[in-house]
Amino acid sequence: MTGMRAARTIQAVVGAEYPGKYRDQGFHPVHLGDTFANGRYTVRHKLGYGATSTNWLVHDSITRKYASLKIVDATHSPGSQLNVLKHLQSTFDANEEGSQYVMEMLDHFVHVGPNGKHLCIVAEVLGLKLTTDIGELWYNEVFPPEVAKRLVGQVALGVRYLHRRNVAHGDLYQSNILLYSPRIASWSEEDVKKYLGKPVKDFLQSVDGTPLEDDPSRPKYLVPLPEKSSFLRLCFEHPHVKICDFSEAFIPTIPHPRKLATPRLFRPPEGLLGILPHATLETDIWALAVLMHAIFTGGCGLFLDGRDDRILREMVLLLGKLPEPWWSLWAKRSEVFDEEGKLLSTHVKETSSSGMFLKVSIGDSEERRNFEELLRSMVRYEPHRRITAEDVVKSHWFVKYCRIVL
Repeated sequence: MTGMRAARTIQAVVGAEYPGKYRDQGFHPVHLGDTFANGRYTVRHKLGYGATSTNWLVHDSITRKYASLKIVDATHSPGSQLNVLKHLQSTFDANEEGSQYVMEMLDHFVHVGPNGKHLCIVAEVLGLKLTTDIGELWYNEVFPPEVAKRLVGQVALGVRYLHRRNVAHGDLYQSNILLYSPRIASWSEEDVKKYLGKPVKDFLQSVDGTPLEDDPSRPKYLVPLPEKSSFLRLCFEHPHVKICDFSEAFIPTIPHPRKLATPRLFRPPEGLLGILPHATLETDIWALAVLMHAIFTGGCGLFLDGRDDRILREMVLLLGKLPEPWWSLWAKRSEVFDEEGKLLSTHVKETSSSGMFLKVSIGDSEERRNFEELLRSMVRYEPHRRITAEDVVKSHWFVKYCRIVL
């Protein structure tokens, strides 16, 4: 039986990665207490996992501080992501505004395991994602306006910092914006238990209860995500976020860039229509506008619905007819609009758009108008007409309403 077929017989663990990821060219099996880089980093807890990696809290025996260790699956070449991180490392300027809102790589190496060669990235320890349930702090699961402005401002400054280095992030959305507390690096063992809880070992077992054979390609147990309540409160004592995950990023020196992978609700029309070879600074600006709106609304984007054609329909309803050649490239446009870009009468009742650009109540009428003007200037159809990250942080809304809470 192949590794993948065998993995399907294993019982999934709540709050942990899919066991089938542990296979040839897949995830590297990790156990608490494992060491990396010739014993320098010791695994103490689980921090998270994603589609292509696991993330661990490790203790650095040289600095005597905690760090995060991201172990990428063996399928993904270290090329583009590592090139971007090295570029950011070589151009890092702690005195430049915005640097404090971008993840900093501390070390990197390749680890050879039973499933292949894995890129390992050591970075400062970051906290929870902006997608984390905040209901226990704010019952309506929406950030208070002053907190939202602080987070939006930090992300915008982080994007400007990246763009000044010609880095297009390519995957700007809530899951790649992580909370941060400078206290984490100097935690004691007691602090780890206090804020993350004691790590749980969920030993793998088959769905039918039969014993599993030893297999070096998978761990004996999975470690679910840590308890988040105390950690969440720590992170929001002084809200601070950092932009992370540069696996989809682009810089001009990358020989074989990855295709645009921004979540579809955060993509501009050229991204939805598939005519972009890779992320650009302009696609970042569009995504940043959607992200800013989502932070204020508790997750609601500018354009509703998840399928490409419905997102494009929302764009036309709110921003007007797509310019050529995009309009003609949209195959299903005639099912909803006439050639003037007007909604067909048969579809009037089907639209989910309220006709309102903003789905959030923010400040007084003047602030709302300024915020809408800013976002509209960021989601202009033609990429060259979208404002830059520099323009965003110099905008009237940012200067008057956002800077004062940073």
